[in-house]
Amino acid sequence: PWGVRRFYVRDPFGRLVNILSHR
Repeated sequence: PWGVRRFYVRDPFGRLVNILSHR
């Protein structure tokens, strides 16, 4: 998904951690 890519560029750490925690 291109949406995830956009988050990575914006906040690879903040978003990544949030996604992992959400899962």
